[in-house]
Amino acid sequence: MKSASTERPKSVSALLIASLRGRSANLIGPGIFLSLVTLALAVTGLSGTSGYGEQTWRPTSVADVQANYEFNAGQGVLDLSALEVKSGQQVTIDVEVSAGHAEVILPAASSGTNYDVTCSANAGRVDCLGEHDEGWRTERSAISTGNTDAGTIVLDVHVGAGYAEVTQHG
Repeated sequence: MKSASTERPKSVSALLIASLRGRSANLIGPGIFLSLVTLALAVTGLSGTSGYGEQTWRPTSVADVQANYEFNAGQGVLDLSALEVKSGQQVTIDVEVSAGHAEVILPAASSGTNYDVTCSANAGRVDCLGEHDEGWRTERSAISTGNTDAGTIVLDVHVGAGYAEVTQHG
C-alpha cells in the first residue's frame, strides 16, 4: 500500500492529468464556472448587492445634479432634458453602469446648451450623439461648444458590459 504523500500529484500538470483521468473530474465543472464568473466580474466591475433593476434620475436645476451616477446592473437613465445651464456655468457628470444600459438624455438642441460628451464600454456598444462603435474597449466623443450664451455639460458615460447611449431631447 502506498502512502498518501506518494498518491498526491506534485505539480499543476500532474493535477491536470489526474483530473482528466478521473481522480478530480468532479472539480472540472465548478472550476470552469468559477473562472467564467471571475472573468465576468473583472469585465463589468459589478460589486455589492444594491443598484440593480431600473433607475431614472431627473435633475431640473444645476444644484440638483450629482457629480456621479452609478448603477450596478440593469438600466440607468439620466434625463437632463429639463436642465438649464446658464452662460458661464459648467456641469461635470460621470455616469457608470457596470452591466446593462446607461442612457443620458441631453437638453434639446434648441436650448443651445454646449456639451463635451464621452461614451465608453469595456465590452459592448456605444452611441454618443450619433457616433457609434461596438466591441471591446470602445469609446466615442461628441463636442459642441460654440454657443457663448449657454453653459456647458461635460459628460462621461461608461458601461462595463452593455450599452452606453447619449441622445438629445426632441
